Amino acid sequence: MRARTDHVGVTEAPESLIQDQVTAHEAVAWIREQADRAPEQPWFVCCGFSRPHFPLTAPARHVRRYPPEGITGPRVPPGGDAYDHPMSVGMREGFEVDAIDDAETMRARAAYFSNVSYLDEVLGDLLLRLEASGDLENTIVIYASDHGELAGEHGQWWKNGWYEGCTRVPLIVSLPAQRDGAQLSARCDTPVGLVDLFPSLCTLAHAQPPAGLEGVDLSAVMRGHGEAPDRPVFCDALTPRWGPGTEFRMIRWRRWKYVRFRDCEPLAFDLEADPGEQRNLLKRPHDAETAEALRTLGKLARESIDFDRAKWERTVRDGSLRSDYAQDATYAYGNMYRMPSGRIVGADDVLYEPNIVDEDGHALFDSGWQHQNYVTGAKLM
Repeated sequence: MRARTDHVGVTEAPESLIQDQVTAHEAVAWIREQADRAPEQPWFVCCGFSRPHFPLTAPARHVRRYPPEGITGPRVPPGGDAYDHPMSVGMREGFEVDAIDDAETMRARAAYFSNVSYLDEVLGDLLLRLEASGDLENTIVIYASDHGELAGEHGQWWKNGWYEGCTRVPLIVSLPAQRDGAQLSARCDTPVGLVDLFPSLCTLAHAQPPAGLEGVDLSAVMRGHGEAPDRPVFCDALTPRWGPGTEFRMIRWRRWKYVRFRDCEPLAFDLEADPGEQRNLLKRPHDAETAEALRTLGKLARESIDFDRAKWERTVRDGSLRSDYAQDATYAYGNMYRMPSGRIVGADDVLYEPNIVDEDGHALFDSGWQHQNYVTGAKLM
């Protein structure tokens, strides 16, 4: 954990081997192959980018853009009614937050911002390449994430919490008609969930969504027609990562957030009046409208999830999955390729299992002409 905020800054990996670059490059290659092989066949590709995420490293040009002394500090300081909640205490202890001083906080935040800047550049390059090859003309582009980053807010780091900083994630949809100027873009302020993506994409792709989906079709909202339905949206963390009984279901509805834990006191906030989540409504006076909303959300939280059942599914029903489907490879790093022959090879061996040419480089770079030839890839005979 300590390395996550202490070992930050300029990446040691060549930029061409950084995972985000590899992902973008392979995505473009796959799309071009698909367009050539089956130009009339619709396709779907999911690009999983690691940044912005630990390790908080990026190319030097992005790190230089964010000097620690020139960036903003955490928007929400430590404190508030939930600061001593068992879940909050467990989060701080689990991430060893007490070892992170102010200087380290600002270095790590600056590195996080550089990660965001770098990924923005990678995505821009990806879209420009697809635009140049004509593969963006009839393509729906969606940017989303599985979690956020607290980055020092509330005196916390990382994810697996109920705070807005780690649960409210981006959801950006770009349609061809919007990019062509034929349709205006729109902003939806009503909370929605990632479970809504699948039915929405089915409709946008002129496919019938399967029956029984939990999500709702937001394709009309994405086209700028109306608002998302007024309904509670759920966010769950069903493993006790931060201590016994800290599994939770968080419900967002209109202005309010309600958090029910397996074995801790519940929390509730008015995000319109208290965007920093400092005042637990269940411990403070509130108006009649809020009282009714809390009764509704509390009842829904109690009736919509069985934490004992969730634990049984995780530990008994699915408890052997890790051993039953253990990876048999001797070693494996982040990126692997399946070759046409079926062989699985490590794509990161050049970084983690390198063929060392020279330990310090002095023998290769002791004169200008050698340096010039080696860095340009010419082979000396």
